[in-house]
Amino acid sequence: LRHRKASLDAFESCEILIITVGQNEGWVDKSSSLIWAKKPPKLILENNEDNFSCEEFSYEKNLSDLNETIRYLKKINKGIKILFTVSPVPSQASFLDIDVVTKSFANKALLRTVVNKIVSTNNNVYYFPSFEMVLCDNPKNYKADNRHVKHSMVRKIFNILSKSTFEK
Repeated sequence: LRHRKASLDAFESCEILIITVGQNEGWVDKSSSLIWAKKPPKLILENNEDNFSCEEFSYEKNLSDLNETIRYLKKINKGIKILFTVSPVPSQASFLDIDVVTKSFANKALLRTVVNKIVSTNNNVYYFPSFEMVLCDNPKNYKADNRHVKHSMVRKIFNILSKSTFEK
């Protein structure tokens, strides 16, 4: 209760709130609609296995949930400014897909698209490109202009593609 009161006080008095989005799947408790960011403990799952489902969240759900969050925050603090970022940290695991690298990037792209819509349709809501800064500052794979991919990386991509797709 003290933590909740302190959180409310912080939301009521802050001038700028930074919200970093980054994960787009979770374990949903069907009885309470609470979302767990990680797999519930074994003991909880064993006793309530049918109560949980693992879900990847849609564009519409993310948009609706973030808009609801913004409305609530502005209700308790009319002058609040909200700054969104997309976490540049890739997912370590996926509940739904074996290929965590592809799943992670797809989820980041979806979240970035949602945030773009949120920023364009809400007052005093902004975006800071931390995701893009980390992704695009890549001297190992990009040429000095940070735009064109190095020939060594292009060769690597095509070698892997050739071996994985066309070899019989």
